[in-house]
Amino acid sequence: MRAENRRTIPAWCTEPARRGKRFHGTFETVESNNQLVQLAEDEAAEIVRILRELTEKLQVIRGPLLAAAGTIAELDGVFARARFARDFDAAMPEFSATNELRLEGARHPVLEDKLRKEVAPLFR
Repeated sequence: MRAENRRTIPAWCTEPARRGKRFHGTFETVESNNQLVQLAEDEAAEIVRILRELTEKLQVIRGPLLAAAGTIAELDGVFARARFARDFDAAMPEFSATNELRLEGARHPVLEDKLRKEVAPLFR
């Protein structure tokens, strides 16, 4: 609002802390603003109601959901180990009755991965 019109137009003014700027509005906008605030509050209340309702429905099947999450986690671990074994050409261990440990063709997976990334193949 221009300084010369401040006294001629009935309006309200608020001065928020941000940058010292003022917001001016006419009294006709007060009711619209109040409706806008009310609608925002109604929307927030509806969101809370919906979330509460969904939470109650999920609470009923909490046991099966936890079991499914556990199964998914177990399968994820199995697939991750399989992917690692495939990527690093891993072999199944063979156990002996003599408690002997023999490593044939053993390699460190972290070093092997690093070398794969750093060394370019000789032939393409």
